[in-house]
Amino acid sequence: MELNVDQVRLDSKIYPNIEPGCFLYNYHKSLNDAAFEFALANPILLNNKGELQLKAKMKVEADGYQFAKKRSRSNAGQKRCKETPNVRQKKITEIQEDLDELNVELQLLQRSRDKARNVNCNDNFFLMMIG
Repeated sequence: MELNVDQVRLDSKIYPNIEPGCFLYNYHKSLNDAAFEFALANPILLNNKGELQLKAKMKVEADGYQFAKKRSRSNAGQKRCKETPNVRQKKITEIQEDLDELNVELQLLQRSRDKARNVNCNDNFFLMMIG
């Protein structure tokens, strides 16, 4: 009996394309390809999808599949380092100094703006008096 390769490919898919135009992740494609290879070598595995999937996963992992996400993005396992009171106080002092400098700069800018307004008002008043 001859094996229909196209039918084996369809039957061996672990992750089928459910909707037309929808894509599969590379990992799922790799699993499907590995399952197809196992099904071609041993068509009896088509009757046991669980075993076929397990073998495909083992093959993909053994081949060294490179996941796109190299590390977990979760912060659940990370704990924040506690700072000593001295370090914390030093940071607070530095931030307070920066804030004080910014306040002084802001006051200087406001004075400059007020002077510019006064000059413009005086010029306008002078022009009104002449004209």
